[in-house]
Amino acid sequence: MKNPFFSVVIPSFNHSNFIEKAINSVLKQTFKNNEIIVIDNYSTDNTKDILDKYKNRIIYKKIHNQGIIAKSRNLGIKVSKGKWICFLDSDDEWFPTKLNNIYAEIKQNKPHVICNNEIIISDVSKRYWRYGPYKNFFYKDLLINGNCISTSGSCVEKNFISQKKIFFSEKKKFVTVEDYDFFLNLAFFNAKFIFIDKFLGKHNFHSHNNSANYKFHRNSLINLVKYHIYNIQNF
Repeated sequence: MKNPFFSVVIPSFNHSNFIEKAINSVLKQTFKNNEIIVIDNYSTDNTKDILDKYKNRIIYKKIHNQGIIAKSRNLGIKVSKGKWICFLDSDDEWFPTKLNNIYAEIKQNKPHVICNNEIIISDVSKRYWRYGPYKNFFYKDLLINGNCISTSGSCVEKNFISQKKIFFSEKKKFVTVEDYDFFLNLAFFNAKFIFIDKFLGKHNFHSHNNSANYKFHRNSLINLVKYHIYNIQNF
């Protein structure tokens, strides 16, 4: 597609049992003006066999990201052609009207970042998770109270992040919280955030999620908060 409105960036590694559902959930969108970009970290399972079935409907790139998913997302941003970039993890899914809802909010409210609610699915529970809300001095609020934004639920205006030079940090010490850093940087540059109070996707939480490793994730979070406190924040 020459001029897509949305570019959907899907990073993946050994998620052959999930990725087909993720891709199909984008192909089933009622809003069709989009491109799908899959960035595969040289999976060793049968991911390639699955992706080959979609070769005329997706952009398929490979990268050795050394366990740093930020590298995959940044490559997706680099090759994207859309006005807006949406992120979808390969083990998550969207509901069919997701992009239609996002598009309507963009046209009405002119945001830089937009995020919807998600249903959180695990082996033992099903939860309905609301993100946001936006508050004044949002950067300060995010830094003090923690991340309230979902990566798979969010879309960002490409022109804004290009102008402000905002990308996902590829520092190894930020692995599992690179998305939090990304949203902090957007807020620092006064991006306008909109939160849609609708459940437009599913987040599948399982033992293979990096963030499921509590100790590793906690250390990354401490590193990130220290970095922003001592190097960026000015309040």
